[in-house]
Amino acid sequence: MKLIKKYILAFDTTLAVLFTLLALIFMPLKISAILIKDILGMGIGVLSVIFSIFFAALAFIISASDDDFVEFLERKGLFTRLIDNFNWTVGSLFIALIYSIILYSLCAFELNNKSNFEISEYLVAVFVFLFFYSLIATILSTNDAIRYSKTRIKFVQIMRKKKDEANEEDVKE
Repeated sequence: MKLIKKYILAFDTTLAVLFTLLALIFMPLKISAILIKDILGMGIGVLSVIFSIFFAALAFIISASDDDFVEFLERKGLFTRLIDNFNWTVGSLFIALIYSIILYSLCAFELNNKSNFEISEYLVAVFVFLFFYSLIATILSTNDAIRYSKTRIKFVQIMRKKKDEANEEDVKE
């Protein structure tokens, strides 16, 4: 039940399903592969850039974290949750990118064989869902990273203040 609530009933999934349903309402049953190839090309470009930047951000958060701060966050399970969210988002970006590349390749090969090739709206709907889910999950994970940074700033200020107070007490003695 926790898995269903966390991933299936989540804000990013719900919004991606809404975009997918809207796309299904407005798309014809069969769509020109030329149009889909162009849309997929755009999607691959966007997902590639976001994937590489996001993966670098995950590496930065993991490597830049100081042990005391990680321990502080982990008391409430926040650091593990942050890393899990980043991991899930990187995975969704990767799956969306792979699906887009496969569908793009299919369109390219089939268009080479026949110029009037059409794609089912359901294959396009899967792309729409994966694309929007990945974008929304990226935005939400980025907000988590911003909150992480703000919390880290507060933590450093508190630790500095404690250190300064301890130094003042040493000087008084």
